[in-house]
Amino acid sequence: MSRFFNRSLDRLVPYTPGEQPQDQQYVKLNTNESPYPPSPGVIAALNAREAADLRLYSDPEAKVLKAVLAERYSVEPANIFVGNGSDEALNFAFLAYAADTEYMDKVAREGAEKARASADKTIREVRKIIGFN
Repeated sequence: MSRFFNRSLDRLVPYTPGEQPQDQQYVKLNTNESPYPPSPGVIAALNAREAADLRLYSDPEAKVLKAVLAERYSVEPANIFVGNGSDEALNFAFLAYAADTEYMDKVAREGAEKARASADKTIREVRKIIGFN
């Protein structure tokens, strides 16, 4: 385990989602799934399979995606993190490794410097393209 890992997180028990029926006979109203299909206009824009799935939440554990990625990259599914966008992934990383505040300050400082340099370069390029030299 990393020396930077926040030891206080060792005691946390991960969230276990409720039952996820695989037969799709049920609509889980408690998770805001809908018993009604999408509007005819939406269905016309999508294929039938996509339209049928729009009213349901995807698998919260992303089992199929993790299995495919694990096979593709020759790793175990347990070693794959699937999140709701980069903000969530970064949030989990900071929670896990933020116990070493000195290290996190260094990471934040270096990240800010790189972001500033990248933004400056982008601004110069855009100004050149639009004629504001």
